[in-house]
Order: sequence, then structure tokens, then C-alpha cells
Amino acid sequence: MQIHSDIPGREIKVSNLANTSVVGSAILGAIAGGYFKSVQQAQQKICRFQKNFYLPREENKIIYEKLYQIYKQLHDSFGTPDYNKRLYNVMKDLLEIKKQVYGK
Repeated sequence: MQIHSDIPGREIKVSNLANTSVVGSAILGAIAGGYFKSVQQAQQKICRFQKNFYLPREENKIIYEKLYQIYKQLHDSFGTPDYNKRLYNVMKDLLEIKKQVYGK
């Protein structure tokens, strides 16, 4: 769950409800039916959360952003017929990220 908090930089609360997708659909249906005026209002009435939650870690967000930039570069190199940039930086960048994370 920590990664779900780190990447967008948002707090994640863990639901006590087992079927959260069903509850989400019910919330939207209740709003459409006029029972609630907003998602926030429905969440306050229906949702219950565990005591533990996840706060974003800025140092992780920075690493994920670097990895995403490498991913985009590789994606374009394999998936774009006219890609003509060099990939010489990829392995060096990955090794640098490994060093930042593991200190090795």
C-alpha cells in the first residue's frame, strides 16, 4: 500500500469494508438517486477505516519518478518505429538509483 501513497503523494486510508468496489458502486448509485449530495457526504456516512494509514514518503516518490522516466524512454524505444535516441544512459541511471536505494 505504501507505493499507492508514494507515487501520487497522497495519504491512503485502509478500508474496514471487504468489498470496497461494491461499496463504491453503491455510493455512486445513492448519489445518482439523490440520497447523498456528494461522494464526500456518502463516504462520511458509509465508510469505515482501519487505524493504520499510509503517508507518502517524498524520498520514494523521487525514486519512482526517476524509474518512470526510464520506463518512458524504454517504452518509446521499443514501441515507436521512428525512435532514434540513444539508450546509453539507461543502465547507468538504473545503477545510480540502486545505489541511492540500497547504498551499494
